[in-house]
Amino acid sequence: MSRDRDQRRHRRAVGLAAGVLAVALALALAGCGRKPRDVDSPLGKDARPFPQTYPNPSLEQKPGDASPGVKFP
Repeated sequence: MSRDRDQRRHRRAVGLAAGVLAVALALALAGCGRKPRDVDSPLGKDARPFPQTYPNPSLEQKPGDASPGVKFP
């Protein structure tokens, strides 16, 4: 009798674990949506195209240039 109860408890635990894994897999696949080609810029910001390349090569510091915000005596 005890052995039957242990087997049922084990099957229930295995079934519950399989169900949790199935739900987790379904949620993970549901999160993989298609990304839009263009995104509107945030409100209050200038009209820059999104998405952009990061980091912006035109704003990147060149070797040998001083840092823009740090001033030493």
